[in-house]
Amino acid sequence: MNQERRRRAAEGQRLRVRGPVVAIGLFLTVSACSSAWRTGPAAPPPVGQREEEPVDGGPAGAAWTNVYRSQNVFTGVWGSSPRDVWVVGHDGEILHWDGTVWRPSRSGTTFILNAIWGAGPADAWVVGIRGTVLHWDGKTWTSLPPVTDEQLFAVWGSSAADVWAVGAHGVSAHWNGHKWSRVTTRTRSFLRGLWGSAADDVWCVGEHGTRLRWTGSAWTDAAAPNVTDDYGGVWGSARDDVWVVGTHIRAHWNGRKWSEERDTGDHLAVAGTARDSAWAVGFHGDIEGWDGARWTPESSGGHNVLFSVWAADRRSVWAAGHGGVLARDLDQQ
Repeated sequence: MNQERRRRAAEGQRLRVRGPVVAIGLFLTVSACSSAWRTGPAAPPPVGQREEEPVDGGPAGAAWTNVYRSQNVFTGVWGSSPRDVWVVGHDGEILHWDGTVWRPSRSGTTFILNAIWGAGPADAWVVGIRGTVLHWDGKTWTSLPPVTDEQLFAVWGSSAADVWAVGAHGVSAHWNGHKWSRVTTRTRSFLRGLWGSAADDVWCVGEHGTRLRWTGSAWTDAAAPNVTDDYGGVWGSARDDVWVVGTHIRAHWNGRKWSEERDTGDHLAVAGTARDSAWAVGFHGDIEGWDGARWTPESSGGHNVLFSVWAADRRSVWAAGHGGVLARDLDQQ
């Protein structure tokens, strides 16, 4: 037991070596979070009990609700529907929302889990530190042999037989429906965001302006000249409508070229449902919504860092971070 504690402490120390650059990754430990992220989350309610605190959602009148408070850090959120939502986080914690109650789901690990994505309610993937890969078959979570010792920060797929995971030092792995295999990216940057419109159109972003594209045979460099800002997340509605968010920068792909613009926010993730419906989340509880014409701030009701966002539809958006889970317009589902 003491040996395990020392190993985990050493792992946490290694993750903090990179200082401010690492600080925007999805793998932040609780001890690495700044005091600005610690606004005193209340003790979590009993499992199965949701806690509602509607807050002003900004000019659009949307309401963000704190649906689950926790002293833990949640780094990933995904669902197959508004009544089938998963969140993952530190200490191997996995929670599931069935539309009525939150329930814990045994992960079989105490490692930090960074991200989750699924092809359906009975086919989901979770990735985390030390190359952790878990698979959900509708009944249990199963750990698969790691193909890397590096941290994995993001996971996404176009189908059950085409799933990608990326992470530290440019690591990239692919699931073909039978096994995971390493795929070279020719970069050593930390890769943090992953999304695609199809099996031959996948985008990956990371630190120092890293932007890669998979077109079916190899990862190619798609970085903009002279951009060194750290990207945190990527999402799109189609091949010609892709958003990237990061540290005081935002970029959009229209199918022909990228356009970059400065952003006052410090965002870690972006997700949406259509060309005129997307949300970006990040540090200090920042949330911004896209309506097809402009990005508008929406109040999260707090200042805790939000690591991940997932949208089921325009009226059901979920964000996970330090201290719990938020939902947008939950009561209108």
